[in-house]
Amino acid sequence: MDETLSEMTSEYFPNLRGAKSTLFLDTLPHFIFCKNLKGIFTYCNQAFADFLKRSKSCVIGLTDYDLVSKEEAERHRHFDRLTLTSGSPVEYDEWITFNNGHSACYCCYKTTYKNAEGEPIGVVGIITEITERQRIQDALHRAKKELTDSQNELQQAQSIANVYSWQATLGENTITLSRPLDLKHNFSCKNKILSYRKILKHLKPPHRRQIKFAIQKSLTSQIPFKVEVTLYSLEKQSNIFLIQGRLKREPGQPIRLYGTAQDISHIRKTEETLHHYKNIVLASTDALALVDKEYRYLAANQKVTDTIQREVGEITDLSVADLVGEPYFTETIKPYMDRCLQGHTVNYQTHYTWSKTEEHYADVRYAPYLDPQGEIAGVAVTSRDITDLKRAEKKLRYYENIVLTSKNLIALFDQDQKLVLANHSFNQTFSLTQQHADLAFKHIVGEQFYDQYLKDFCSSCLSGNDNETLVSFKDHNASTRHTIVRGYPFKEDDGKIKGFQISCQDVTEIEEARDALERYEHIVSASQDFMALIDRDFRYQAVNQSYTKLSHLPREQWIGKTAAEMLGKRYFLNVLKPHYERCLKNETVTFDAYVKFPDVENSQWLEYKLFPHTNRQGKVTGIAVCARDITEKKQNQARLKQLSQAVQHSPAAIMLISPTSDIEYVNNQFEKITGYTAEEVIGKPSHFLLHPNTPIDTVNKIEQSLGRGQPCSVELYSQNKSGVPFWEEVTFSPIKEDDGKVQSYLVIREDMTQRKQQESMLLKQAYFDSLTGLPNRLLAKDRLSEAITSAKYKHRFVVLMFIDLDHFKKVNDSMGHGAGDQLLVQTANRLRQCVKDTDTVARLGGDEFIVILPEEDKPTQSRLIAEKILEEIASPFYVLNKKVYIGASIGITAYPTDGETPEDLMRHADTAMYHSKAKGRNRLQFFQPSMNEEAQRRLELENHLRHALERGELTLKYQPQHNAYTKKIECIEALLSWENQKLGKIKTQELISIAEETDLITPIGEWVLETAICQLKSWLNQGMENIKVSVNISPRQVHHTDFIDRVKRIITNHNVPANLLEMEVTETLLMDNLPTTRNTLMELNALGISLAIDDFGKGYSSLSYLKRFPFKKLKIDREFVRDIADDEEDLALTQAIIAMAHALQMVVAAEGVESKDQLALLQTEQCDLIQGFYFSSPQSADSLTPVLITQKA
Repeated sequence: MDETLSEMTSEYFPNLRGAKSTLFLDTLPHFIFCKNLKGIFTYCNQAFADFLKRSKSCVIGLTDYDLVSKEEAERHRHFDRLTLTSGSPVEYDEWITFNNGHSACYCCYKTTYKNAEGEPIGVVGIITEITERQRIQDALHRAKKELTDSQNELQQAQSIANVYSWQATLGENTITLSRPLDLKHNFSCKNKILSYRKILKHLKPPHRRQIKFAIQKSLTSQIPFKVEVTLYSLEKQSNIFLIQGRLKREPGQPIRLYGTAQDISHIRKTEETLHHYKNIVLASTDALALVDKEYRYLAANQKVTDTIQREVGEITDLSVADLVGEPYFTETIKPYMDRCLQGHTVNYQTHYTWSKTEEHYADVRYAPYLDPQGEIAGVAVTSRDITDLKRAEKKLRYYENIVLTSKNLIALFDQDQKLVLANHSFNQTFSLTQQHADLAFKHIVGEQFYDQYLKDFCSSCLSGNDNETLVSFKDHNASTRHTIVRGYPFKEDDGKIKGFQISCQDVTEIEEARDALERYEHIVSASQDFMALIDRDFRYQAVNQSYTKLSHLPREQWIGKTAAEMLGKRYFLNVLKPHYERCLKNETVTFDAYVKFPDVENSQWLEYKLFPHTNRQGKVTGIAVCARDITEKKQNQARLKQLSQAVQHSPAAIMLISPTSDIEYVNNQFEKITGYTAEEVIGKPSHFLLHPNTPIDTVNKIEQSLGRGQPCSVELYSQNKSGVPFWEEVTFSPIKEDDGKVQSYLVIREDMTQRKQQESMLLKQAYFDSLTGLPNRLLAKDRLSEAITSAKYKHRFVVLMFIDLDHFKKVNDSMGHGAGDQLLVQTANRLRQCVKDTDTVARLGGDEFIVILPEEDKPTQSRLIAEKILEEIASPFYVLNKKVYIGASIGITAYPTDGETPEDLMRHADTAMYHSKAKGRNRLQFFQPSMNEEAQRRLELENHLRHALERGELTLKYQPQHNAYTKKIECIEALLSWENQKLGKIKTQELISIAEETDLITPIGEWVLETAICQLKSWLNQGMENIKVSVNISPRQVHHTDFIDRVKRIITNHNVPANLLEMEVTETLLMDNLPTTRNTLMELNALGISLAIDDFGKGYSSLSYLKRFPFKKLKIDREFVRDIADDEEDLALTQAIIAMAHALQMVVAAEGVESKDQLALLQTEQCDLIQGFYFSSPQSADSLTPVLITQKA
């Protein structure tokens, strides 16, 4: 083998033989090997052995199957056999991936080697790594493919965009295109090479010069050129091309030109069309705009900008709501636009006001606006101003109403005298309906009547004349009607007569009035009253026959004479003239006068009635005089006056009534009590004075007594002239003639209304609640006593429910006492609806009610009623147009199991109610004997707490909050403590609960704040400048109207910086969600006071509260901290709270830290402040001061 290799090497390298050739092959980087005919390796150089990670001796004697997989070995043997059989060398490439993931490409070259006789005895192989070369070849192949793909894509893009690439050589007549030129309505060329001269023939001379000039300019300036030309066909069709190009100079080569030619015919056509559309849009009198899906304007025409008085540039990107206002957009426009964005075309009419005085109407159309892909991109708005049309329609409706509702008969007939239109009066008069349209005029009024009265009349109208005539006819009720008929020709704008209009005015009443006037003249003449007509100069124009009888003068002597001449100057001036002048001022005048005519012996009393006499224009032209002889009446009145003087000044109201109950006389006191004057009631039946609700028994008693002629005395519920009822005591006494016949009755009426009202008011005030109308505490106790007595007799149960409203004070404080009163009234109504009529609902006062259920079989049956009450009270109330939610706490006791007296039942029900509140409100609680002990203790605590401040039993303890890392004190919380001599030390939670329920929290809270700030001032004076003091405040304090003023006063009095004061509030306060709460906390923050939320996570934690209120610190409730080292859930919650607070830029303090493990975990979670027994228990200010001094040092 070595000899063979030596021979092979010497063939190329003559100086290398034997061992030298072997050494030479080991230095080569190629892998060289020899295999015999059986495929056994007989030789390999060092590089091949290293590649196989074996020694050369280990390789020799092995086959491919020993070194690689069977599949790869078969492949290598295939190429071995191929070169042995063909006698020709074989070369192939192979990618090999190594265990480390590295890949390499190798080229394997194999050929046969022969013995001295020329027979093949094996295969020689040379393997060369060609990885880099292969990668370069692969990259070159990919680049060629990408270039080909890009050229194809470019040609496709150019074809789509009608763009051609071109190139030409300067001085030659050909132009080479990227693709064949094929133009519609133009010449076509299937080849890519065109004749330059042929192209020029299809250009107008100016465009030819343009191209030549552009090329020459590019030659001199070396800059690209661009020119737009029109290419014409033989049929005079044209295409517009945008030609761009530049020059390319290369040494020794002719100048070449290359560039693009784009067919922009459709672009120019589109631009031209768009320009036309733009002019149409700009010139449109309609308001046109495009709005996108976000309701923002994309474009608008001049009409839009003129309407809203803005520039075109100002409207773009504005929303519709910006221009018309959010309410109008949301309520009117947005629903229509949303429907349009769903693909519907929407039409509607609307009205709007751009100024306070000018209202506009518009006909609006919304159509979907599509993008190039056919998707809805917005709304195309078309708005046409129809204000003038609306005004015209409105005016037309006015005219139509005038015509249609006119009492005159109005109709329109065409040239054939057929009915076109008629108003209601016309249709009603002739009993016409819509079915009678096109009916001829003569058929409507009757042919005989038409021929007699209206035939010539209508012909004259159709000839262009106005006409008027008076006709009489029988209507459909066979009544005679008198009508003035007026006719007018109906003309078009060109003056051509198209018909005529009929207007019929019914003057039946006028004609009848004339007839009646004649009859009245006969009546006046025959009247016994004295009637005359006098002009403004007081001259008689007419008198009736009675005047002549009175004065013994003929009528002719009265006409033209003045009243002074006929009745005497003095009488006229002193008696008549003042009344006449009043009447001439359009006033009806009534008066009595004593008259004595000249030359007449007898004198008379006359009752004058003067009426203004007016003309058609309503102007007073004279006086109508009507005088009646009342001499006998006056004499009777004189006699009656003499009789009435005896009772005129009586303090009682006195009447005289006839046996038929007609009023004959009333005195002044009657007028004062009833409001009626004597003139208004005399002659009327007296029963009209009775109130409609007067008991029938009382009326019967009066009628029976009067019928028997006997005296009678009753209490009556009467009413005065204004309809106001009143009580009176009435006595009827008969006045009899000599024969015993009743002539009249003397009625004495004494007003007893005030006495009755006082009795009723005292009764109501004593037993009923003035606001709700429910029984009050007194009446409720009385009814409870009655129920107990009845139940004791019948061996039944009495159930008492004590109801207290939950959250009522919140409504009262936030919405005002008026709202609270409304809420109480509505609550009372709901309670009534929950019980039977035999049950009692009462209001004890404030927001406390009771319900008494008498004669119950079992006390537990009341549970259903109590649950119904809870459900009703929990339903929303509507107070001052707002929805309000409250609840109720109910305590229930029963007779005789829980007590046998009203006092015991009330007390035990109250106790049960308080237990209901303590368990969470809005629930019911039956009384249990063990509750008494708790109630007694609570009462005792409340009594002692009322005097705790004045006795000095309240103190403050101070617990520091330490920095979690430096251990330094940064803040100190003031904690309230109460120790009573009798009761001992009271729990703080119990103390606060009682204080809030009794409203003692306000003075106690103010004392805490004052004391804490006073101590803070003391520490400041000792040099502790950076220590904050934290004070807890309750919801009642925050809701107090002057809370802020009190805080300001305390800070100012002690001259303490507000930023060193911190106030802690609980989540309960935030749940109230009252405007006053937010306003108060914002004012505290504005003062510089820090706000902290206490016991976070214990109540209704909500991120919204943290965002809406200016909190700077969050305190984790001790319930989470207590088990933080053992409970994974508590730890997870604590981690979440700390992360959330830090994200909101809040300081986090942990309460109740008592162990080192708790501290370590809180430090790990980056808690800022630590408060708890691990560092310090609550202590007095004297004990804490040395610690603060040490820290300062």
